[in-house]
Amino acid sequence: MLEFNNVAEDNIDRINSHYFGMNKSAYFETAPKIVQTNKQSRITIKSKEPRMWLSGTYLVMVIPYYEYSFVPFENYKDEIFEVVAKDGILSFEYEFSCEQMYRIIVGEKTEKGLGILLKTAVYALQDDLFRLIPLIGDFHSHTIHSDGLDSPESVLNSAIRLGLDFIAITDHNSYLGSVDALKIAEDKKLPITVINGEEYSSTFTNMHIISLGAKSALDEKYYCAEPDLENTKLTAFELTKQLCKRIKENGGVSVMCHPLWKPLHSDGSRIDVPMSLVKELLEQNVFDAVEIVGGSPIEDFMTSHMQHLWAVNYGATPDKAAYLGSTDSHTYSIDPICGKHFTLVFADNNSQKAIVDAVRNKLTVAVQIVNSNNALCFGLPRYCMFAQFYIKEILKIIE
Repeated sequence: MLEFNNVAEDNIDRINSHYFGMNKSAYFETAPKIVQTNKQSRITIKSKEPRMWLSGTYLVMVIPYYEYSFVPFENYKDEIFEVVAKDGILSFEYEFSCEQMYRIIVGEKTEKGLGILLKTAVYALQDDLFRLIPLIGDFHSHTIHSDGLDSPESVLNSAIRLGLDFIAITDHNSYLGSVDALKIAEDKKLPITVINGEEYSSTFTNMHIISLGAKSALDEKYYCAEPDLENTKLTAFELTKQLCKRIKENGGVSVMCHPLWKPLHSDGSRIDVPMSLVKELLEQNVFDAVEIVGGSPIEDFMTSHMQHLWAVNYGATPDKAAYLGSTDSHTYSIDPICGKHFTLVFADNNSQKAIVDAVRNKLTVAVQIVNSNNALCFGLPRYCMFAQFYIKEILKIIE
């Protein structure tokens, strides 16, 4: 049973009696939290509090969360097995057969009956995801190189404080912000990866288009009023398609930004995009990625929901376009949305190339933290299920 070191002998029985059956999960840590499917994994549970000591025999139940063997007319029961604690540590081997979350419940059987000691969880991943690194970051931010109020260094420091692994600097029609940020990060050896970027605010359409990971800025003829192309009478769709093609040829990936952004101007002018154009671009899969989360205030999650509906219903499903979550922040050091809208990527490593390749290979989840208990995740189901676990159990952003 749970024993207490450095506690007066006459208090031990009183403590055990008073707290018997109470879930004490917060006092324990489980390792590893992420395991590989179809391989024996050793799970170790130990107290974070030196005075709490696991001793004796415990009952352990491993519960598959999503998928299990169901047989009609049979009452399913999870397996319960005994584990003996040694040197204050509870350790056992288990083979997790399916990619999903597994709940682990540890109980102690005493004279008073069976009491739950703790509840924890691990996530089993198939080989292809297990070998990759989950990283979180922001693919859309602005600095003083366009209409942002923060310097590139200020944005980087703010992103580091928020715990981001990477950030893209995407100033309007300016590649210099990302160049400065990359140099600062390298010179000062900052613990964050910078993604070179630029947000093209084209004059032939109000569409905002991000370039991520390109070798250099595009010639402005590709987004100016009269592009130097063979046919200047092309439609907004064809011009956007050509711009995305140039981004790809320049080594980058193209992102459709905040497709449902609808600013209202009192003089009647428009700087948004007609939804007919958005629909056509989505149907033809012109972009490498779509910004599902981004361009909305922190309390607004309906915009993300609608942008997701448009992408799914008009052909830009997450197997055809990467889903991104971004802030589009212009005031990174004080913006409450920062750290709440982000992208989780599965990458080989935390380098610019690996992260951009993850977008190119659609290994992404767009995330919006709604409140302390809820996060919206958009992407392929298997990625989203893991993302929810990662956000809650590893990053502890939500409870």
